[in-house]
Formats: sequence, structure tokens, C-alpha cells
Amino acid sequence: MKPQPPGSKPFREGIQFYNSGIYEEALRRWDRASSLGYLEATLRAAELYNEGKERFPRDPVKALRFYKRAAYRSQDALSRYKIGLMYFLGDGVQQSLEHAFTYFQLAANDGYFSAELALANCYYTGQGVEKDFYKAFDIYDKTVHHPKCLVGIARLYHHGHGSFVANAINALNWYRGAAAKEDPDAQYELGCIYNEGSLGVEINYAAAMALFLAAAKHDHVDSVVNIGILHFHGRGTEVNTDIARFHFERALRIDQEHGLANYYVAECLLVDGNGAPEDLILPYLMKAAYSHHSGASFELGKYYQRGTVDKNELEKAITWYQRAVDDGHAYAKDMLSALKPTSTAVVEQHKNTASVTVVEPKPDPPPAGSIENTPVSSPITTTTTTTMSPNIDTSVPSSTTTTAILPSADLKSKPMVQLEEEHKKMRLISLKLKQKLELSEKERLRIEQESKEKDEQIRLLTIEKVKMQQFQMQLILDMADKGDMSNKRKRYTVD
Repeated sequence: MKPQPPGSKPFREGIQFYNSGIYEEALRRWDRASSLGYLEATLRAAELYNEGKERFPRDPVKALRFYKRAAYRSQDALSRYKIGLMYFLGDGVQQSLEHAFTYFQLAANDGYFSAELALANCYYTGQGVEKDFYKAFDIYDKTVHHPKCLVGIARLYHHGHGSFVANAINALNWYRGAAAKEDPDAQYELGCIYNEGSLGVEINYAAAMALFLAAAKHDHVDSVVNIGILHFHGRGTEVNTDIARFHFERALRIDQEHGLANYYVAECLLVDGNGAPEDLILPYLMKAAYSHHSGASFELGKYYQRGTVDKNELEKAITWYQRAVDDGHAYAKDMLSALKPTSTAVVEQHKNTASVTVVEPKPDPPPAGSIENTPVSSPITTTTTTTMSPNIDTSVPSSTTTTAILPSADLKSKPMVQLEEEHKKMRLISLKLKQKLELSEKERLRIEQESKEKDEQIRLLTIEKVKMQQFQMQLILDMADKGDMSNKRKRYTVD
């Protein structure tokens, strides 16, 4: 009988406990088999700790310990790749892109494909190593049978990073090759190309929608969001905010922090016009703003400026406007410059402060432009309050006069609310006009297409007519020839 390797019996017992759902006992057996050098037991324990099971919590720290045991004892490529992935994500260990790159390289040297792909991505993005697009291309080209490598090469040709020469035709061919293998990243990239009309391709919303739908079957979150955007703006389909919101919420179920999905859910709530409460809209805007969506930061600035969220402080409005400016919003800078003079000084309440005189200057006139750029202005207002100092005899009030700049409470709230209501109405009108313009553009494209089809039909009919005329002419000539021959025969007979 062939001798069993050390640790095989506790390993088999661990399998039995694992299949019975008794994971603690399985781990005890596998730990014992692992200490005797049984590699498969070490990997089984690592995977159980890494993935977790029902009623058995995930423990990445212990998973890393077993992966390292397998990597150091058996130079296992899978374990090295897993360790690199945990360092890359900071999962169970402090994040270190350099350590991740080292482990990916060790696993790639043993021919582990996932490690090779991760190594190429590191060279492409410069994570853990200096960017080197040619090394990334070499690794992608070596493993070109996999669709992810096709996408990597296509992106290099698409964007032409560094000294790598961009080539639109090559990029499209590589994307299409990966999309034919049902790779969701390739389907998404091709959908974006048709949606934007880039790389020399004409805009085709129907083709973009089909590609996004194909990628969405794999829960590709950006594709799901783009399907919602196409429905929201009526591109390649009818405008339907309900369907759009369904797709945006589906994207949030995949990634609840997705900035664009959160922003468009808030947009759907605003466009529906059902009077959605602000406490329902604000959380979506907050998540979108923290994902550096400039439009969401701008909207939050307007909410705080209006005072419905915080009536006494404008610093938050300035903070969000500044964040919108940093993220590249077109109108946030104008709002920020108009708002800053209004809150240049905020009164600090000290124990010995007795009386405060508050003066608010009228800000400079706003620049011409959009409704959203109109700042709030109020005339100079003076308010005086008197407070008893706790360190002085209460029979003799002591007052100190300090000048500061604050917005007028009487003249701030009412005009601001009216202005924001006008903003909301104008925004709804602009969105509806935009949708109508897009619909009219669709109608124009349809008419042009019909005109092209009619021109083609006329061209074909003209060709047929010419052919018919040529046929008739040839028929007449043939008949004339036959007539001449008959006349000749008659003359010969007479002679």
C-alpha cells in the first residue's frame, strides 16, 4: 500500500467537518495538517478565513498568516498572488503597493496568469512601481489569449500614454476582439466610444445602449449608470426618469458610494417635481460630492447658502462651493466670490463680550450669466445687542462695541427662499428644454436618415430607368437589323 504523506488523515477529517458545516473543527484539523507540511490543508484554511462562511466570520489577518506559510514553505504562486492582493487593498495588513508589486512579480515568475495581469496593471497605472507602458504592453501581449489583456492593449492604443503611439483603428480592433469574448470592460469602452462619437466613430446611441446592456449583465456598475443616463436624457430611447432612476438605484446596490449614480438619483427626485423632501435628496448629494462630483458640491453649496440646512452658518456653503471649484465646476467660482464678502467675519462669543454691533455690507454686483450665478445681496443693516458681563457688578452694565460683518436676518431669508424657488423652476424648465432639444435633434436625424434612404431609392430607380432605356434602344436596333435582312432577302428573290 502506498504510504500517505504526513497530515493526510487530519486533512481528510477537516474535509468531513467542513462539509458538515463545523468550520472550527475543520480549521483545527487543517492547522494540524498544515504544521506537518500539508500544502492543500494550508490553502484550505487560508481560503476559509479569507472568504468566511455563514455563521463563520471572515478573518483576513489569519488568512494572511496561512497564505504566508504556504508561500514561504512551498513557494506557492497562488499564495503569493493572494498576499500581493491583500497588500494592494490593505486587507488584513497595512496597505503597501510596493510589497504588492513584489509578490505579484514572484507569482508571475511562476507563470500564474492573474499575477501577470496584476503586474501589467501595476506598470500601466504606476502603482508600486514606476510607470512603464512598454513593459505593460509586453505582458499583455504575452497573455493575449485573455480578454482582459486585449482590453489593456486597446487602452494603450486608445490613449497613447507617454511615448506609446495612439492608434484609433488598432484600439477599436482590440476592443472589439475583447467584446466578442463578452468582456464587460471592453463592452463598456466600446459603448462609450459610440456614445461620444470618439476614435472616428459616428455617434450611435442604439449601439451604445446595446453594449451597455451587455456589460450590465455582468453587473458592470458604470455601464448600469450609463443606461440610466441614456434614459434620463432620451438618447437612443424615450425620456423616462422612472426607468433611469431604476438603473441608478441598481448601480447603488452594486456600489453604494458611486458618485455619478448618487447624483443622478437626486436629479431624478428633483425633475419628477413631486416635492421630494430635502432630507431625502441631501444624502445622495453628499455621497456624490464626497466622490468629487462638482455638480453635487455646487448643489450642496446652494442648500447651505439658502439656510434650510443650517440657518446661522455660511461657512459650509463656502466649503462646498470651494470643493466644486476644485472639481472644475463652471459657475461655482462666481458664487464663491459673491458669497465670501458676506461672511468675512463671524462673531466669536467670549465670556467677557458684552455688546456687539453687526454691520453687513452690500456685496458687489454679480457677473452676468446663468441664474445659478446670481448672488444674494442685502443693504447695510445695523443691529445692536447688549449682554451683561459675568465679572462685573450687575447693577452697572458694562458694554463694549465691536464691529463685524454678518448677513441681515430679516432681508436674507425671504429673498433667498424666493431666489432658490426661481432657481428650481428655471432648472426644471432648462432640463425640459434640453430634453425637447434632444428629441428635436433625434427627429432631425430621423428625417436626414429618411432623406438619405429616399435619395438612395431615387438613385436605384434612375439606374433601373437607364437600364430599361438601354434595353429598349437595343431592342429597336435589333428589330431594325432584322428588317434590313428581310428587305435584302426580298431583293434577292426578285432578282
